[in-house]
Amino acid sequence: MPGEDAGAPSRQKQILEEMGTLENAIASLASVVEESHNRLDSIVRAPESAPEKSTDKVEVALVPLAENLRSLRYRVTNQSSNLRDMLSRLEL
Repeated sequence: MPGEDAGAPSRQKQILEEMGTLENAIASLASVVEESHNRLDSIVRAPESAPEKSTDKVEVALVPLAENLRSLRYRVTNQSSNLRDMLSRLEL
């Protein structure tokens, strides 16, 4: 149908802008987590040595947008894990 693709460049631009905003938000979160870790270092127990996690999981190939989203999800999950670890080691 004529005109259906008229908004495609605009949609793509919006997606790229939001992806950039999300990347910045994740970077900001990582910075806050790192700062918190540094400031709380004197009152947290030393981390226990954990067994190495297996990274043998084969990941399904995704289209570029889905791959970017998966990467961002991994970064958020990593920061959540860092916070959970820090909270579990607090000695109050």
